[in-house]
Amino acid sequence: RQLKPQPPPHPDQSFIIEFVGDGVEGCKQMEPLVKQLEQELGTKVRRVNIGRRQDFAALFDLVGGNEGGNLPFFYNRRTAQAICGPTTYSNLLKLGTSDRRHMFFDAPIDGKEMNENVKRNSGFMGYL
Repeated sequence: RQLKPQPPPHPDQSFIIEFVGDGVEGCKQMEPLVKQLEQELGTKVRRVNIGRRQDFAALFDLVGGNEGGNLPFFYNRRTAQAICGPTTYSNLLKLGTSDRRHMFFDAPIDGKEMNENVKRNSGFMGYL
């Protein structure tokens, strides 16, 4: 089931949700970039831990998080766009500012754009 984009939330509410998990290195690595995004956009990113509440896990599944299966998973409520896994700041900014509908941003292929915080070998890349 595909979710429809939602109208802009109240200005005090965040429109980007970051799904995280306990002990997930990629989630920790993204923290500085998420804070930078919050400052630039003037909004908060709503961080939800899918391992702590069943309703968060169900929402993660509903917005397509299980399709990518990687954390963190960023979801824009206004556009239904998503990013699966650690990414670059430019991708986060596109997620927060784009008006395109229903698309997933690809993980960066070129390591030059990767922030040093994200560049570490962890998760799947650590096994290679």
